[in-house]
Amino acid sequence: MSFSLTSRFLKHLALFLVLTTSLLSCSGPIKQAYYYIDAQKGSDSNPGSQDKPWKSIQKAADRLPAGATAFVQAGTYPELVLLTKSKLSFIAVGQVYMNGFFVEGDNNLVRGFIISNPDSDFGLRVSGDNNVFEKNEISNTKQDGVWFFGAGNRFTSNYIHDILDRSLITDDPHVDCFQTWGPAENITIEKNLCDHTSTTGSNQIVQISNENSPVRNIVFKNNVFIMHSPGYSPMNFHRQDGQDVISEMYVINNTIVHANGGGKSGIRFSNITGAYAFNNLFVDYGYGEADIPYILIEGQTGYQLSNNALYKSDHIRPNSGMYAQDTWLDELRVTDLPGHDFHPQSVSPIINAGMDASQWILDDFDGIKRPQGNAFDIGAFEFVGK
Repeated sequence: MSFSLTSRFLKHLALFLVLTTSLLSCSGPIKQAYYYIDAQKGSDSNPGSQDKPWKSIQKAADRLPAGATAFVQAGTYPELVLLTKSKLSFIAVGQVYMNGFFVEGDNNLVRGFIISNPDSDFGLRVSGDNNVFEKNEISNTKQDGVWFFGAGNRFTSNYIHDILDRSLITDDPHVDCFQTWGPAENITIEKNLCDHTSTTGSNQIVQISNENSPVRNIVFKNNVFIMHSPGYSPMNFHRQDGQDVISEMYVINNTIVHANGGGKSGIRFSNITGAYAFNNLFVDYGYGEADIPYILIEGQTGYQLSNNALYKSDHIRPNSGMYAQDTWLDELRVTDLPGHDFHPQSVSPIINAGMDASQWILDDFDGIKRPQGNAFDIGAFEFVGK
């Protein structure tokens, strides 16, 4: 009896192995999870393996299977990459110089690239959904840093600076760190540094309008925005005549700086349905006419402005425009104001001066848990006591 059972078992096992082998051969080779790109050593006729990498990023964007990760080796890649596929990761290894990404697919990751392209209006552009862009550096485009559309996209810890070289252009575009005209919804822009160095022409931190609906639920949090333009240079949320509703715009715990002094409005909410700005630190905004405060409200439907802080280097308090629970700062008391280090010192009045923002924020620009004290600090940085 024992021999019979063993014999039957072995026959079934043999049949199972035959069927399994057959199925595997029908499904084709198992695809690797990791691929490699090397501008110096690679060839686009290679299979993209570590020992035989591809040469171009675009080749990987066209060939990668869903779920794969491409490691791009240090070097220069003169490519503006069009990514139409989904569920891919592109990770720069070392210093990878290239011309930018236009992402039409969904659920992709783009991390660590150094992007410069005077022939392109943007460094990063996205129209797909649920993509993540983090730790990229963008400079010297023809117009803007980031164009964002789609739904559920996230921009984290990117560095945008010296966006436009005006010697390379003949027209006069308005130059923005971030811009959308829709559709765009459920977008998160956090922990980014934009040092917008242009001093001539029209310069804005953010430009949001609504040519293509919907435009809603966009959150800016824990960012540092530094503007060098002597003119009007705000975060500009502007529903223009004839456009559909722009709703639920959030500006929370940002540090918004006018580097040359004399800034007018740091934020402009114009005809927005649901506009929220709290726990933001404004440095050298609030100059100019009394009817142009550091947060400008025009034709709003439902808004909350609270617990923001304003510092002016001339130490002259504005005649109007201070909102509920705002903090006027005779002295800012941060680590290095001229050097743009806005970490609060232990005696800074922005410590514990914010409102509860735990619905939106868990940590600060540096990844420090918020709050450290009895309440949120104002600005992008939370004070850590010794």
